[in-house]
This record gives sequence, C-alpha cells and structure tokens, in this order.
Amino acid sequence: MTRRTLWLSLAGVLVALAGTQPAFSFDYKIHPGSLCQPERGDQAVNFNRKDGFIFHTNGFATYGVTCPIIRDRVPHFGRKDELTRIDAGIHFSFPIFQETSTKCQWVSMDEDGRQIAQLDPSTRIIPRPGTLSMFWDVPPDKTAIDGSYSIECELPGYVFILRYVVGEDGSTDDGGF
Repeated sequence: MTRRTLWLSLAGVLVALAGTQPAFSFDYKIHPGSLCQPERGDQAVNFNRKDGFIFHTNGFATYGVTCPIIRDRVPHFGRKDELTRIDAGIHFSFPIFQETSTKCQWVSMDEDGRQIAQLDPSTRIIPRPGTLSMFWDVPPDKTAIDGSYSIECELPGYVFILRYVVGEDGSTDDGGF
C-alpha cells in the first residue's frame, strides 16, 4: 500500500467517525455586571451601575451581591438528573490599589428552591490594580434540571464587577424536550 492510499484511507475513516458523534460545544452567555443585585435592599442606595458595571462607593464596607445566571432549558429526554457541565467566570476591575480582596461562590438551587451546591472558585484573585477573574468548572451533579444558578460575592468599595460569563456544555437548542 502506498503512502497516498494509506493517508486517503485514514482520512476516510476519520470523516466517517466524525459523522457518528454529535458535535456539542459550550453555549456561552455574557452577563453585564450591572445585572448583579445588592444582597440587601437597604444597601442599594450605595451601588452605582454605569456602562454595564456595578460597584459601590463605600470604601469602608464590603457588601454582598448576587449575580443571577440566565440559562437554557437543556433537553434531558426523560432523565431526572442534569447532564450539563457548567463553565463560569466573573471578571473584576480593581481600579486602585487596596488592601482588600473579594470572595465569590457559585450557588446552584434545585427546582424547589433548595440549595444543592455552593462551590468556591478554582482560582482566587489577589488585590492589585487591574482586571482580575475567578472561574468555576461545575460538574453535572452540582446542577439541577429546571433549577437556578447564581454567583454570590462579597464586594469591597470601588471594586467593579465588569461581567460574568457562563457556558453550558451540551445541546441547548432542542426546545427543552
């Protein structure tokens, strides 16, 4: 067998195999930081939303914020467990040097409003001027069918939440059946 015949045969097998597997990739949604909400309503007066960001100007306080996730209804074909892995990240701007840091957690709620997971990020940020990020790789057993997700943070003064990005790994365009 010549090299050319071998390469053509191998290419044919690869093309045939590629057609047998569904091609899924992460379906990402970019949420502006301004979607995040103060944890307590009486603190809302301290927050500013400008150009899609959120921050507060009380340099002596750290306030809780909840960043809701907009997600798809992923098809499950009669299964009772979630099949979708989540890739998430939140991005901050520390515009000035501060002796402070921020802490966030991923929160998964089931369809009845019970918390099923609270995960620390896989990366932590160090306070210094610049744009910094935290990330989560959420396995399917930490998510729920028809549940809700959020990222909850402790936000120091003058730290901007720029955006948060969430990707679902799987087919999300089959109408939720």
